[in-house]
Amino acid sequence: MKYSNSYIASYKSCPLQCFLQYEVGLEKIEDGVSEHHLVYGKAMHEALKLIYLGDTLEAAKTVFLKGYPKQLDELDKAKTQANGLLVLEMYVKQWQVDDKKWKVISVEEKDSFDYADTGFTVVLDLVVENKEYGGIYGIDHKIVGGKKATLGLDFWNQFELDSQITKYTSYIKSKYGDCSGFYINVIGIRWLDRKYKASPAGLNVRFGRMMFNRNIDQLAIEQADTEYWINRIEKDRQNGFWGMNTGSCKFCQYREICKAGWRYPEDKELIEITYQVSPKVTKKEEPDANRPGISTGKS
Repeated sequence: MKYSNSYIASYKSCPLQCFLQYEVGLEKIEDGVSEHHLVYGKAMHEALKLIYLGDTLEAAKTVFLKGYPKQLDELDKAKTQANGLLVLEMYVKQWQVDDKKWKVISVEEKDSFDYADTGFTVVLDLVVENKEYGGIYGIDHKIVGGKKATLGLDFWNQFELDSQITKYTSYIKSKYGDCSGFYINVIGIRWLDRKYKASPAGLNVRFGRMMFNRNIDQLAIEQADTEYWINRIEKDRQNGFWGMNTGSCKFCQYREICKAGWRYPEDKELIEITYQVSPKVTKKEEPDANRPGISTGKS
């Protein structure tokens, strides 16, 4: 079993959510509005991928339009096709000098490494080398909207102890022998109907980069912490019981299942009216429906 930071984060949030997402592979059959932010972000990532592979801005725009071919949320004035093309132009102009200092080593490379006594999967948006001073750096792109797009201190503070950055730092060190830092590269996009403080009405775009470092002790603690969570996951898988954390229900995609009192696979037919098993998830043997409390988190 290969784990990823997303898998561990899902389990920490709610074991039952993790079971439904990663063990079963359930995904909601979404309407366009609810898919909007996810699809838009993926399209921007694909465009940035081409830019750092050395392709043209026009090629990046074409990929963005292919990934976001129509407006999914008519009420979102910020994340539109036209604004996406404008943002890409602004991005290239914003970082054209800084990016020349980087030698691109890898772009969205999926890899795995021996971590926490298991195979751990990683996908880094960028790994670069500083041409001027040397040193290997990881980079992760973030496309954010709403209040997050102001890129205030609260936004940046969330990455101080971020597990993903710590694990990615360990990966870079294991593969390249060095990690001089890890950058969070952010594009903030929001729309204001009227002027607010120093921000004008209309489209507001902000770009930001912040580097974070991890010391040896932090890397060791993160690895030990990951081993702890993996051991808990393995026990849940063996026992066939995945607990529920109702503190994480607010934004969970599986709220409807839990609200109805359904459980998988006993209520599979009812669940698959609004959910489907993702083709990306390798089909596993279905849990034994006769074992009580297998996935509900109920005793």
